[in-house]
Amino acid sequence: MVSSSLVGLLLLLALLGVASIDVITTVSGVGVTKHSDKPPTSPYVDGAKVFMGGEILPWSGRLLDVTSPIINEATGVRTIIGKIADMTGDDALKALEHAIGAWNNGRGTWPQMSGWERIEIIKRIQSDIKLKRDEIIEVLTWEICKSIDDAASEFDRTMEFIDASIDAYTATLNGSNGGAWKTVNGIMASIRKAAIGIMLCLGPFNYPFNETYATLIPALLTGNIVIMKIPAIGCLAHILTIPAYAKHLPKGVINFVSGSGRVTVSPLMKSGKIDILAFIGGSRAADAIIKDHPNPHRLKVFLQLEGKNLGVVLPDADLDVAVEQVTVGSTTYNGQRCTAIKLVMVHRSIIEPFLSRLKSSFKRLKSGMPWDGGTCNLLTHQPVDSY
Repeated sequence: MVSSSLVGLLLLLALLGVASIDVITTVSGVGVTKHSDKPPTSPYVDGAKVFMGGEILPWSGRLLDVTSPIINEATGVRTIIGKIADMTGDDALKALEHAIGAWNNGRGTWPQMSGWERIEIIKRIQSDIKLKRDEIIEVLTWEICKSIDDAASEFDRTMEFIDASIDAYTATLNGSNGGAWKTVNGIMASIRKAAIGIMLCLGPFNYPFNETYATLIPALLTGNIVIMKIPAIGCLAHILTIPAYAKHLPKGVINFVSGSGRVTVSPLMKSGKIDILAFIGGSRAADAIIKDHPNPHRLKVFLQLEGKNLGVVLPDADLDVAVEQVTVGSTTYNGQRCTAIKLVMVHRSIIEPFLSRLKSSFKRLKSGMPWDGGTCNLLTHQPVDSY
């Protein structure tokens, strides 16, 4: 199965009369990163390891090959670019034990640190991860077939988000954005951000680095403990960050779980020890995960789910601008974004000229490999609710 966004894009291309696209060949995006004329050598990341309780240990259990949608011309099959541990539910519960110990009912080392101390540690982690920039961009390009420029943008925006999160939390600590006494509707109040407990963090396959960090970093800054279920597709970027977390964080503050989400996530939720769920994905998967928690009314939930985003073109619209925005909005990273335009409503008085220009715009899209600087990039066989 493929994502609903990809299906929508393919239907739109077909309706516009655009030539069919071979899904065995990847197609990629535009940008400013330097490109090579020669196909690069595929990366290989050895994820046969476990990161729990602050330790990086070898994994002796079952392994999963991580493959790229890019077909190896020599073998005719998907290129193998790494391997990860295929953990069981029992393995996930071991990660939970480490998290419980690190939290220690809020008395653990990390939640008891001052906010300033946590900020300095996050900065050191960020500095180490920046040293992995080229490697992370490379595996994003191969594993989920983002163009080099889109992968670079995802990494750089993630680093900017970390900076912004630190700035916001610093403002809170300084009292300029919280902590100070305020009067709201005649009531004096002081608002401070505090740790809640153990967060289960699940990121998506399409922006596995950026979207995961959108929940991970604020949680860590405020003193929470994290179990990160790395995405089944888009996992290798996270494997590359393990040494940074192991080096700087107290034991058990963040613990990685890999393998099938259906196998590992349910035991974690059923334990009742998860205090926060941060999930980015499909609504059906979110409902199933929340349902497993014995006390869902006590669970703090952060969700970013699928959307059917609508573009509206009115009679007085500048058609060139409208066509450009619909093209970019529906095809960037082949439309596999929750914010991608999936439906377009056009006033009947301008439908013919709009469709004519949109068809020409789509025909101008280039196709090629992720390192070629094209504009679309197809992923194949992506389960809708893979987590």
